[in-house]
Amino acid sequence: MVKILIAEDDAVTQKMVSSAVEDMGYVAIISPNGKHAYETLKANEDINLLISDIMMPEMDGKQLIQTLRGDTEFKDLPIHHYVCCCGHKTDSRPDGSGCLHVPA
Repeated sequence: MVKILIAEDDAVTQKMVSSAVEDMGYVAIISPNGKHAYETLKANEDINLLISDIMMPEMDGKQLIQTLRGDTEFKDLPIHHYVCCCGHKTDSRPDGSGCLHVPA
């Protein structure tokens, strides 16, 4: 069973991302900020992937990634990060490749 940790502070985005993850047949675990996500990863050895927002309170996504990459326990953990800007196109590529698209 693949478990995916979603680090996201916005409740609506939490629901959209977790629904997309669950629709693909994976287990979604929600953390409301980077600090909580790090603590969750430390307490659960069976999380396979982290999907993280960049803009969060307490510990933002950039700090979370830096912390994880500095911890040998998580040096190989796959991490996908994003920034959610409602009403703005945020894909860096014209075709949106490499991005997780979640319908609003």
